[in-house]
Amino acid sequence: MTLRLPGWSAAPATATLVYVAGWLQDAAGILPPWDWSWWSIALVVAAFTALWTAVDLLARSTWSARWRRPVEPGGTAEGVLAGAHPDGGASSR
Repeated sequence: MTLRLPGWSAAPATATLVYVAGWLQDAAGILPPWDWSWWSIALVVAAFTALWTAVDLLARSTWSARWRRPVEPGGTAEGVLAGAHPDGGASSR
């Protein structure tokens, strides 16, 4: 998340790391029984990739940008420039 990698590349890498950690815990005998079949792993990686990519696309959409824009108390929804004078001139400060 902090590296801003696209979902289609970050999700498979994250899922792979989770499965490697699970495999190590299973080898150490500290993990409850887990389904290690290839089709279940592929299904989890594909679903995780699709979901992360969808959230990534939604976060970059114009709808999301408008939704995340702060609305200042007493201001308009369109936003007011900080320090702008109401009648268009410069601020006296």
